[in-house]
Amino acid sequence: MKKRVLLSLVAIISIFSLQSCVTNYVVSTPTKYKSSTKLDKINTRNLNSASKSSYDSYNATFEMAKKSEMAALITGAISHAKTIDDILSEANTYLGTPYRFGGSTRSGIDCSAFVLNVYEETTGLELPRVAAEQAELGERVERQQLQKGDLVFFAHSRRISHVGIVQEVTPEGEIKFIHAEYGLKGERSAGETGVWLDVGKPYARKICALGVKTSKWVTMHGFAINVNTDLRYFEYIIPCGIKDKAVTSLKRELEREFTPAEVEEVKEKIKKHFQDVFEAELF
Repeated sequence: MKKRVLLSLVAIISIFSLQSCVTNYVVSTPTKYKSSTKLDKINTRNLNSASKSSYDSYNATFEMAKKSEMAALITGAISHAKTIDDILSEANTYLGTPYRFGGSTRSGIDCSAFVLNVYEETTGLELPRVAAEQAELGERVERQQLQKGDLVFFAHSRRISHVGIVQEVTPEGEIKFIHAEYGLKGERSAGETGVWLDVGKPYARKICALGVKTSKWVTMHGFAINVNTDLRYFEYIIPCGIKDKAVTSLKRELEREFTPAEVEEVKEKIKKHFQDVFEAELF
């Protein structure tokens, strides 16, 4: 594209230059010169000096143009980098904000509203409200080409259902991104199966159970995450044989009931993270 624009500019400049030549010069009556007329000798040294002076002047102008172009590129790069830093800085202010399906404020927000708010507040861009529509904007890049500040979308069965903002791409190719989820930090607990919250604290509690079974040389794995689970049933058993540890759910942690649509979204998020961690595709 740049090459075509440059050629077009050269053509236009050439046309104006040719028109200038035509208007500055008119046809005149031929002048007769006497053969006996004495002509002054041409000083080639002066000509050479003038040519060198013109050459040096051209080089100086060319170098100034290059420096000016470089300065413009650097300024643009700095401006772009500052915009990216502003986007990530604003995104970080949302860390800890509770996740709420359909929410769009700091009291509760979902993934697409989070991206919409961050970009509008830092760049003035008004993105669509839904992640699938946001994905239709801009230029699509491969995962290996992602850079910080880019939007990364996740889909299941070809339906885009989640979006985040790339925070960092490590030299090893690991992509770290900021997105709106549930504000809970799931961890392992040494010697205890499952996914836990607040590991190492007296009120550590399990939110997800894991199970493994081996039968006839075949291993089977399973897990169960508590969403709207009635936790009273756990009072009558010792979950996974672990005493003196509580069990929790998303409903209890976020203090609200999950709708059927939100439960489906939880499933989509689990699938998405499973595929990312194990580099597998679920059907």
